[in-house]
Order: sequence, then structure tokens, then C-alpha cells
Amino acid sequence: MEFSDSFVQQQYQAAYNFALYKLGNSSYAEDVAAQTVNLSILKSGSINPDKLNSWVRTTCLNYCRKYYDNKKRENSLHKGLRDNLIDFFGIEHDNELTESFRKSMQELDELEARSLVLYFNCGQNIKKMSEVTGESHTGLRKRISRIKMKLKAETYKNLGYIATKKIVVPKLHEAIIQFVRRLKKNIEDNTIDKMFYYFSESNTKNYQPNFDIMKIKEYEVILRDGKYKIYLLYLDSQQQINSIAFSFFLNEKNQLKITGLPKQKRKLAILTKSSEAAQELSSLMKSFPENRKGLIKIPQDVMIKLTERSN
Repeated sequence: MEFSDSFVQQQYQAAYNFALYKLGNSSYAEDVAAQTVNLSILKSGSINPDKLNSWVRTTCLNYCRKYYDNKKRENSLHKGLRDNLIDFFGIEHDNELTESFRKSMQELDELEARSLVLYFNCGQNIKKMSEVTGESHTGLRKRISRIKMKLKAETYKNLGYIATKKIVVPKLHEAIIQFVRRLKKNIEDNTIDKMFYYFSESNTKNYQPNFDIMKIKEYEVILRDGKYKIYLLYLDSQQQINSIAFSFFLNEKNQLKITGLPKQKRKLAILTKSSEAAQELSSLMKSFPENRKGLIKIPQDVMIKLTERSN
């Protein structure tokens, strides 16, 4: 058989269509199709041209079956790792927490799951982990810290929390901080139009922010219907505390898409720790503890009176 470019493309398309039908995943189908065509070229001398289409389907099916077998082993490994972690954390006594934690485990990739199991097998000793893997102590310490933060955040989300920074995973935290830093730089350079990718879901016509952001201090978050709202405190060049708020969702690539443009929050009360208002607020927070969604619902009229006295 002669393999012209058009002939190879035709066989690739046939293999791809069959693999996509069997696997339902375009990326995996591309791999299977490429493997099938490569093998057909290698075995071109032994394939009967009249049975080529049948050979392509059979070979493609075999590669699909190998994929399923590998996926099955992978899922079995992940389940075993997750079950081990459930045992390590010892939370079987709480059914709701256990179920939420199991869901959180599904967000760990294989390296994260294996790293956490090794961490517990080494008695939660990073030095011993380093001796086993040959990886640096610093790198392993950072990885374990990020995994713990990720599990904690995902578990809080699965439990239904919506208004607490506890639901922010490390990658999301970094994305939020990176966005604010880029916002600061582009405001200073008068190049806010360069942030078009962030703002592709927003109307930025006549949007000319002039926030004087020198240092990010803290932020809090609310999550509703897949959309996040951020309340961020920052120091300006006069060392005064100011705040902005903005909203976003995460696209399929876990990238921020701004839906509510960053705007200055006009009402901001600053309480010194020793002030009477701060002590009263502390007392109120004890009287109105955080609910299961992370919300502290202090009556609005009480908060208005408190902020008026602080001014």
C-alpha cells in the first residue's frame, strides 16, 4: 500500500471518529487515532488492502480497551489513596464531614494523593519524606501545605460554606492576588485595556479606575451560584486603608473572568483594637457566631450604630 498524505489523513479521520464514538473524549480519541495510524504504517506490508478498514476498527478498538484498562487501574489507585487518607484523618465519626471530605479527595491529582499518603506514612515528617523521595525539604513542605489548604477549602465548599476565605484553594488565592497586582500595574501605566482577557465578560467602556494600591492587606470572599465576590482591603500611598470589591467566575481553564468591575467601597469603618467599638464588635461576633455557610449575621441597624460611633 502507498501512504500519501491524503490517504493517511483519511485513515486518521476514520480512526478518530471511531475512537471518539467509543471514548467520548476528543483528546483521548486523538491519541488512539495517532497510535492506530502509526501502527498501520509500520505494518503496511502485512495488511490486506481490502481489509484495511476492518483492521483500522479492530486496532482502534484494542487501543480503546487499553485506555479503559489503564483508566480502571488509575481509578482503583485513586480510590485506594483516598480511602487511606480518610483513615489517616480519622473523621469517620461524622458522616456529613466524611462525605464532604471524600468529595474533596476527588480534587487531588495522583501526585498530591501519593504525596499526602507518604506524608502520613512518614509520621508527618517532611525530613523523612525527603529521604525517601530525594526531593528537597522546602519543595515537599510547600507541596504538603498547599495540599492541606486545598483539601480544607474544598471540604468547606462541599459542606455548603459560601462566605469565608476558608473556601479559597491555593491556586485561586494566587489568581486573585495576581489579578489585583496586574490591575495595580495597568492602572499605574494607564494600560487598563491590556487586561481585556480578564474583562472579556464585562463592559469596560468609560472604565477608568484610579485605585492607589500600594499593598494588599486582606480580603474576604462570598460564593453564590458559581460566582465569587471579593472584598479586598489595601494600603494606599498615604498608608491609609481603602477597599475595593469585584466579582468573577472561573472558566473551564480555572481562569478569572470578571463580571463585576473593581469599584471603591465608600463605607469603610476602621476600628483600633483597644477602642470601645472594637470590643463591642468582638462581643457581637460571639453573640452572632458564624453559621454553616460562613456568615455572621449581625443586624444591620446594630452595625450602622456601631460604625457611626467609630467615626
